[in-house]
Amino acid sequence: MILYRTQACSGDHWVTQWRATVVEAKTDVRGLVAAGYHSPHVDKIELGTSRESIVQALNHSDVNRINWDGDEVKI
Repeated sequence: MILYRTQACSGDHWVTQWRATVVEAKTDVRGLVAAGYHSPHVDKIELGTSRESIVQALNHSDVNRINWDGDEVKI
């Protein structure tokens, strides 16, 4: 399963949003930048569908891209 993770920074905090499509992720970027966030980044994450993969993803759902990288999407 492919998911898209959008992250942006507000100084000392990161916001993370997950979307099913790249279009939704890019819309999130525009909204975050308009709200004052900077350094937006979208990653394409390939997530397994096994129970173990889903548990791992849930446990890492708010992890910064430095600790759980994906394929960068140009925004």
